[in-house]
Amino acid sequence: MKKILFYLDSLLLGGEQKIAIDYLNVLQPHYQVSLLVNMDFGEDNFFLSQIPKEIPISFVIEKELLLSLNYYKKNRRNSLKNRILYSWYLTKKRKARQKK
Repeated sequence: MKKILFYLDSLLLGGEQKIAIDYLNVLQPHYQVSLLVNMDFGEDNFFLSQIPKEIPISFVIEKELLLSLNYYKKNRRNSLKNRILYSWYLTKKRKARQKK
């Protein structure tokens, strides 16, 4: 059986995501389909419930890393500590992308 990997930036509401989900549903009975999603937004992943359970889903960047990165991005001007932590989380995000 042939393997197909789909890559999406996120599972938030959008046209790209809806079309990819339609393709997943059509191809899943005939091929071994996997889904790689760049960013996990937790409960905000709108299309997660529409993906068949048989399709494995992997996230490159987990929700906790995104939340920490966004917090320090907003507050990086407040202190040197926040600037350093923001830089550290950016590095961690880049390494997570390179791993997958």
